[in-house]
Amino acid sequence: MISGFKGFRLTLVLGLIGIIASGCDDVAQPEIHLIPQGYSGEVFILHQVAAGEPMVREGWSRIYRIPTGGVFRSSTDANEGWGMPRFFYLAADGRRERITGYSAVTIADTPENRNDPEIGIYGRTVGVLFDRAHRCPVRYEKYFVGTKRQFRAMTDAGEGLIQRYCATHYACLQGTADLPKPGPGNAFGFSQ
Repeated sequence: MISGFKGFRLTLVLGLIGIIASGCDDVAQPEIHLIPQGYSGEVFILHQVAAGEPMVREGWSRIYRIPTGGVFRSSTDANEGWGMPRFFYLAADGRRERITGYSAVTIADTPENRNDPEIGIYGRTVGVLFDRAHRCPVRYEKYFVGTKRQFRAMTDAGEGLIQRYCATHYACLQGTADLPKPGPGNAFGFSQ
């Protein structure tokens, strides 16, 4: 039996693990993102698109094979929960090169960051946008592939990219194509 201060520490550690574990029950399925070798720029994964790609798996992992244009259309739901995907450059011959740099937050403008040659994944977010061309919501995941300097130089062009894409490609959430015309009213601006 452990007693005294050591017993207290063990109880405290086990209690904290229990508290943390009870609040973290939403574990995402493992993911592998395959990005064309040399690609730099925004990547968008559009979820629940009727004409999207079916889910491909490698073992337990979901595979997202990003096309050269940077927009992947998936017919399946978003992979909700916590977890860290693995990102790779995919060469034409099938070889994979792991992309290890990662930051979900803003990159500070420092000489070190401006001169860092490491390729990474930056600014990963998820959301829903309104496709004005087809009057429907589009669920997406977005991130940037490139150096910190390239990420810092990027403006809001990423949102423009997805809006332009949706204007010419149908990417509505399944079952939402017949929504009312936009107007003042609710979260998506629909008339009542």
